[in-house]
Amino acid sequence: GAAFSPICRAFICSTDDYFTKVDDEGDAIYDFEPQRLRELHQKNQQRCRDAMELSQTPLFVDNTNMALWEMSEYVMLAEEFNYAVMIIGAEQLGAGALDLRVLQMRCAQEAGRADGKEIPSTTLERMISRYEPLPEEVKGVRFWNAAELDLLKSAKPKPRFRYAGLDVETSALEALAAIDLGPFFWEGAEQPEGQRHFLAARMADRWTSPDRLHVTVLYFGKDSKRQEAEELVGRTFAVKVSGLVFIRGGSLLCATCEFSSDDYETLASLSEDWRPHITLLFSGRWRPKHSNDMLVGMEEAVRRMEAAPEAGSIEVEETQLDPVSQPDSMSTEDVVKRPQVRQTMH
Repeated sequence: GAAFSPICRAFICSTDDYFTKVDDEGDAIYDFEPQRLRELHQKNQQRCRDAMELSQTPLFVDNTNMALWEMSEYVMLAEEFNYAVMIIGAEQLGAGALDLRVLQMRCAQEAGRADGKEIPSTTLERMISRYEPLPEEVKGVRFWNAAELDLLKSAKPKPRFRYAGLDVETSALEALAAIDLGPFFWEGAEQPEGQRHFLAARMADRWTSPDRLHVTVLYFGKDSKRQEAEELVGRTFAVKVSGLVFIRGGSLLCATCEFSSDDYETLASLSEDWRPHITLLFSGRWRPKHSNDMLVGMEEAVRRMEAAPEAGSIEVEETQLDPVSQPDSMSTEDVVKRPQVRQTMH
């Protein structure tokens, strides 16, 4: 418990302190609240500023600092208060500092560790994967003038990608721009003849289009196959638009896609229950994430029609779609198959 007492840690600025409480017997209890990370990192930076204003030295910033940008605020504080700076990279701490098995063994040791501070292996693995090594000219060097550390002061977070997919913006617009969406899509809207094509809908204020048209292949979730997806980056795949599916009245519009058997097998292995499609337009409470729900509803409607062909057309019940979706019915419109276009994994 002594390692966590305020006296022993007077010159150590660690965000973990704000997740740690000391009970009446002096035992430290760690309670991690990820939703407070931003708030408490700012609080730790303020504590560092307060210490520098009091000229306390030496100061240790005891955070994970897995990326260069995470150190930038502290380096700028050092420059402001004329502190010398030295940064020690994890690889300088000895063999195994970035080895998952070694870290697991160290985390299993309870000596000096607050109760409740258990780090899952998946978290360790994720942290190792995003570790950004220090440049050689910075590693372990004492900088008497923090202003010389422009590389760290200007460091920015790298984009955190949410999914991997195929960029089809240009080819999809070329293939679909002139396609007439038909009366069911435009139901409830006054649109003159000859202006009921996809491009007209895309230009209308009523609908929103995704930032860039794409075929989503994999969302980066907890158990996603991110490494397998990264190995496909730069590879080109042939994509064929096979049809348009929409909510009657145009609340949501997407294009279904086909691939060669080999390409489909490669891409489908990254994600369970994959239905390749391009979300083209959405409005109201509908969002791109509902496209898959719509396709599931369409498939169910087709199965029911095939089972009872004499019943004619069948509308999809609202309960087959996302529960927050609007109570619209759904129709399908066939699209003339277009020549294959080659798209690259991003």
